[in-house]
Amino acid sequence: MAVDESGTLVMNHYIVCRSSGRARMMYSASQFRGINSSADRNRIARANRFLHFEAMRYFKRMGLQTYDFGEFAVDTDDESLQGGNRFKESFGGGNEACYKSQTLPMFLLSETIRLARTMAQHRHIGDRLRGTLRYARGDTKSLS
Repeated sequence: MAVDESGTLVMNHYIVCRSSGRARMMYSASQFRGINSSADRNRIARANRFLHFEAMRYFKRMGLQTYDFGEFAVDTDDESLQGGNRFKESFGGGNEACYKSQTLPMFLLSETIRLARTMAQHRHIGDRLRGTLRYARGDTKSLS
């Protein structure tokens, strides 16, 4: 976590697998969105870069060989994803195909959120279907 007098600037979360010698970044959050001052945005960007550099040094001291930034957006036109790719490439290293890792609690949370969103989007379909069935049974009073 990178912190200054204004609070938390950047925070990263990793999964470490000692048997494979890999530290994989799972989540990264920073406070640059909504900040208009280029000096403040640059300060946060430097804190982010420093945090990654220090994490690499820490994991190396632990005996790990691979610092995995996580997903790399291949063949994307999205400028923000391209910016993330450039940031990752600026540290050197290379890309390799691997399976996406996710902790069980985060998988369950993400699936619950996905299901809730899907249900909310399709709730009106169920309401319309129930109304159609009531109408087919001749219950026109409940349609108002």
